[in-house]
Amino acid sequence: MGDYATLFGINGFPEESQRIYELIRPEEGLRTAREFYNQAKSAAQQGQLEQAIEFYQNAVRIDPEYGRALTGLGAIFLNQKRVDEAEALFEKAISIDPNHATALINLATIEQMRGEVESAIARLKRVISINPEYHEAYLSLGSVLASMRQYDEAIQHMEKGVELNPKSVIGQLNLAKAYGARGRLEESEAGYRTVMALDPRMPYPHYGLGNLQALQKDHRAAVASYQKAISLGAKNAATLTKLGLSLIALGDKEPGIGALKSALEIDPRYPSAIQALQSLGAFGE
Repeated sequence: MGDYATLFGINGFPEESQRIYELIRPEEGLRTAREFYNQAKSAAQQGQLEQAIEFYQNAVRIDPEYGRALTGLGAIFLNQKRVDEAEALFEKAISIDPNHATALINLATIEQMRGEVESAIARLKRVISINPEYHEAYLSLGSVLASMRQYDEAIQHMEKGVELNPKSVIGQLNLAKAYGARGRLEESEAGYRTVMALDPRMPYPHYGLGNLQALQKDHRAAVASYQKAISLGAKNAATLTKLGLSLIALGDKEPGIGALKSALEIDPRYPSAIQALQSLGAFGE
């Protein structure tokens, strides 16, 4: 029955997973590393991070060479910016299994954060050589290369990643952004629309699509895209500024200035909004 609980957690039903674990938990409590690991995954999926950390630590205490528990705990620490602690856990996982793909990818992420991009690239290429079907490695490598503006090679790896896992929202989003940066606008638009279909509540693809539409002078469509992004939660200086600029391009000067001023309420130093208002003679009004 524990395997059913794990499946519920993995497939997006963490509450049901937790309920099943409570039903099958022995009276004397959890006893094995695997039981603690499964509970940790369930807790993490529900956002109960402190509880997840405790469960992962207990799994590692019982079995210090439990690689998945080490990387699970390390991933939480990395998200919490506890980089040194995360790195130590990933390094330990690698010492147990030099080909541990998840640990290698996370170590590459840390190297990228530190600006050690060549080392990160080498590590990710090693992961691909070990496991050529591991989509996360291709997507991570593409992301690193895109950060270096090596878009052609980045796109090549991202395309392979989304081919292996078409439902990767972040992979599809990063590929759409890379297409746009390379000037492949039709492919970029198709990518953003794919992301919208995969996650209708994500604001960024609407913002990205708006940027493409504005670039092509289709400001009416851009306004609709920016407004959709804002309605989904992207009420930030960047989106409001872009909205303001497209409104002004359509001749809707007053609401455009209003959007620019709203951007400065969020970020009083946002340069694009300041420059636009200055050019309109509306800064400081």
